[in-house]
Amino acid sequence: MPGAPPISTLTDGCFALDFANGSTWASEFVGGPENQLLKHALAEFCAGRTGLYNPLVLCGPSGVGKTHLVLGLAQHLTAAEDESSALVESGADLARSYSAAVDSRRVLSWREMRRTVNLLVIDEISSLAEKAAAQIELLHTIDARIDAGLPVIITSRVPLERVSGLMPALKARLIAGLVVPVALPDVAVRRVLLARMAASRTLPIDEEAIDLLAARLDCSIPELSGALHELATGSHTATGAAIHGTTADRIDRRAVLAYLAQRPADRAATLRQIASQAARHFALTVADLRGPSRRQNISLARSLAMYVARQVTGKSLEAVGKYFGGRDHTTVLHACRKIEDLLAREPDVRRTVQELRTALIRA
Repeated sequence: MPGAPPISTLTDGCFALDFANGSTWASEFVGGPENQLLKHALAEFCAGRTGLYNPLVLCGPSGVGKTHLVLGLAQHLTAAEDESSALVESGADLARSYSAAVDSRRVLSWREMRRTVNLLVIDEISSLAEKAAAQIELLHTIDARIDAGLPVIITSRVPLERVSGLMPALKARLIAGLVVPVALPDVAVRRVLLARMAASRTLPIDEEAIDLLAARLDCSIPELSGALHELATGSHTATGAAIHGTTADRIDRRAVLAYLAQRPADRAATLRQIASQAARHFALTVADLRGPSRRQNISLARSLAMYVARQVTGKSLEAVGKYFGGRDHTTVLHACRKIEDLLAREPDVRRTVQELRTALIRA
């Protein structure tokens, strides 16, 4: 696979897959000793050697970066090679598109696209449960792609044997490839991620503070990002005092200890409360945020609410998307990435996120 993204070796057994050549931590996937099988599979994939483990199935809980990883690989592939193409769709979207193809009598073109595209990714296979016709089509599609030497990547929140509603034949075909567990980041990976998140936000933080956060925060990647944002803005404190603009000009061990002592304060916030605060801030209604409108002010408010929801509640992309109008989890991920980018360069966005988090604590 020409132009495949490089895998670099970091300290403490960590590795990074850079698939976007971007300037933020979100442009790469970072793994560690807990994900060595994943590292091997990615190395083989990047080298174009997919025949021995096709399909590649990534299994892991929400927040470990599965969707982030496969979207990054797909985006890199389409950007690196003009003749290459990739299709990423959720299991639910695959079922809907197949049903629409049947209704419009375009099944042949539907099959052709999925059987010939250079990379096919089905994100969250469990959403295909009980959809027998779509499962049969996917099974035949995987067989056709294996015969053609074209890779398939599947993701799942739970081990395949625990996914109910999948046909035994489809499960068998998936297991016959390579099933790779994707684990939550360990201490070493959390340290790398926190350092890179801080650097992307030009946030001054002591190494000792990073070590303490990495050791104490055994959580998902979105929660790590949220914790760093709370420390930077002071949204976890009663006064909302931020690191910047106060007498403290760095996040040190003392600041982290104070943060850790208060951290559970806003974990009881619900999606409804977050949506209500965001709607109030933008003079909108919760119905606006959950509705189909794509007006710029509503879209921004919705994206901010989704971003805060991921950081505060720790709920999955799917759960957040379902609440905000039944949106696909890739839509939520895109919204979170957009806000992450804006946070690095737009003071108004940073201030809005801080105000929302502060309002949730005081509610």
